[in-house]
Amino acid sequence: MEIGTPPEAFDRIVRQYYGKILSYCGYFLRGNRQAAEDCTQDIFIILYNRLGTLNNYEKIGGWLYKTAANLVRQYAAALRKEQKRIKRLSDFSEEGDSPRPLPESLRWEDILDRLGDEEREEKIRAGAEFILGRLKKEEREIWRIVFREKRPIRDVALELKLSPSAAKSRVARLRHKIRALVYRFFET
Repeated sequence: MEIGTPPEAFDRIVRQYYGKILSYCGYFLRGNRQAAEDCTQDIFIILYNRLGTLNNYEKIGGWLYKTAANLVRQYAAALRKEQKRIKRLSDFSEEGDSPRPLPESLRWEDILDRLGDEEREEKIRAGAEFILGRLKKEEREIWRIVFREKRPIRDVALELKLSPSAAKSRVARLRHKIRALVYRFFET
């Protein structure tokens, strides 16, 4: 097929193939209309920029579909990456970012129940001093925010200028450290 002069040829090709390429992109981008429109627009921008080199190109439709296939793969990969990022961020939703309580296997309550009131108070105070005395400054800050003030992990991230992922990891490590310190304290 003779392509013709660039402006006329481009208009003719767009009229003939735009809807088909848009449908193709939409199908492979799982119905994401915005991504399909963006991908189709990019394909026709590439066509416009390359039209001079495609003069007398016999199967312009084949070229468009091949270009569409390449761009659709790139767009699909970008969409998957964005979905993963959104999923990671949703892990820090309001309901899901509060710390879980220590497991039932820590039956220190049983130990405290066997003590009198004064002994219990003394054991709790001594345990708190034992545990908090073994935490670093940043760990004590995390403890204050999450365990004492019962605020969400995202507050740890904001106050300590950490990413949500780093804050979540540090809270998890602190939880494990506190659990180990509790076991060690009650072993004595």
